[in-house]
Amino acid sequence: KMQRAAAPYLSGDNHSVIQEALPPSKLGRELLLVLTKRMAADSRTEADRNEIVNRLDGEFKEKLHTYFRRTSELLRHFYGLRKLSKSSKKLIRIVEGLEAVYREVEAVRKALPQNEEGEVMRKMCLPIMEQLDWAFKQHRDVSGSGGGGGFVTVEDL
Repeated sequence: KMQRAAAPYLSGDNHSVIQEALPPSKLGRELLLVLTKRMAADSRTEADRNEIVNRLDGEFKEKLHTYFRRTSELLRHFYGLRKLSKSSKKLIRIVEGLEAVYREVEAVRKALPQNEEGEVMRKMCLPIMEQLDWAFKQHRDVSGSGGGGGFVTVEDL
């Protein structure tokens, strides 16, 4: 049975079988044209992004890098301690440190110029602030000190 199914591929009539298996060449050219345009647009976008980043104030880039490192380190400790003890003094100090970083980043964002470059820099601060917001929400949910709801298990009902 296997040989009969493969017979058209093994015979000299390969050309017609292959032609039927492939899409029309016109479709391939259209796809290639669309992909080429998309790749050119993506490379322009990447170049534009790099140009904007290169124009940014060096002091701002250094601050942003520092905030990123501090936030990453504090979040690492926060998530490590959170499971061990919900109200330990060390966890409270970590949360206070996270709050301090948040206030600093917010102050930097507010002090940025009201122009296109300032808007770009404000947007660059958002991922750090969003990570901190998420940690604050989780801390509030677990500690029961106000804030969001979270999931309720069936046993709790």
